[in-house]
Formats: sequence, structure tokens, C-alpha cells
Amino acid sequence: MADHTNPVKVMEHCNISPPPGSVGNKSLPLTFFDIFWLPPYPLVKPELCYVDGDSVSLTLAESDSDLFHYLSGNQARDVNQFHFLVPNLIQSSIVDHLNFSDQLLALQVTLFPYSGICMGVTASHVVLDGRTLVHFMKSWASISRSSSSSSGVAASLSPDSLPFYDRNVINDQKVLKMIYLN
Repeated sequence: MADHTNPVKVMEHCNISPPPGSVGNKSLPLTFFDIFWLPPYPLVKPELCYVDGDSVSLTLAESDSDLFHYLSGNQARDVNQFHFLVPNLIQSSIVDHLNFSDQLLALQVTLFPYSGICMGVTASHVVLDGRTLVHFMKSWASISRSSSSSSGVAASLSPDSLPFYDRNVINDQKVLKMIYLN
């Protein structure tokens, strides 16, 4: 297989966020499961915060290479040949002495004309693990599939498949949160 170091052309790069004022500022406290993945910045109260205007990076790209069938095939492949399909996360930046800003999710959709599309996702383990990412992708595909059906009915997810954010159910008897923070 020939070396295709970057056979994509970026068509558009944008940041996607909810309409201004539609969500409001939100925060989610982190547990000792999450803290392990945090960068080594001093934290007082570790939590994820959404501030009105925060966004997710989306890159739309196109590739005229012949790699689609090779990369989507059922044979051993060199992992380095997939790098051009995956977006990079922007490095952390310190907002002030107690806070830092970190990009948590980046998406890239690459079109291979007459072959198919590839959706590349890069995410921080602070916000999701592999199982959660697969659930997100399946939910996205399900909504896309049903909203493009002929019925014209808007798709929704069942309440059982929605994320569960109640951190009070986690019992940290060994005070691992403080051990990891220290």
C-alpha cells in the first residue's frame, strides 16, 4: 500500500454549539474515576463546566484517495494510515489560577466520493470512555437514520438510552477523590 500521509482536503472547519441562551451554564462534578484523566493543573473543585458559547470542533473534509475500501475492509491494517481521518484536540489553556479550558471533543467527517464517509472522533477520557463513545455514535446514527426516513417524524432517544449524571450514587468510602487530587 502506498504512503498516503494526508490524502484529505479540508473543505470547512467550524465550531458547533447550542443556540445562545438555550442551555445556560451547566456544571458536572467529577468523581475519582474521572480525575485520573485530568491534566496536572491545581484544582479546587474538579468539575466539567459548560459556559454559554462553548462548542465542539467539526471538520468537513474530502479525500480522493483510494483508501476507503482498504481502510474499511476486514484485514489487518497499519494504524498510522487512519490518522488523517481523526481530528486533533486543542491543547489545554489556563483561564486563571483555578481554572483551565480544555477541548473535550472534536469531530471530523471525511467524504470519499463514490465510496462512503468516515466519521472520526477524538475525545478526552475525562468526559467519556469507549463504551460511551460507541453509544453516542449509535445514537447519532439512529437519529440520523430515522429523521431521514419517509415518515417525516422527528427522531428521539428512549429515556433508557439517555446518559445518567447523578454523581451521588458513587460512594467514595476510601476517599479516592482526595488521594488522586493530591
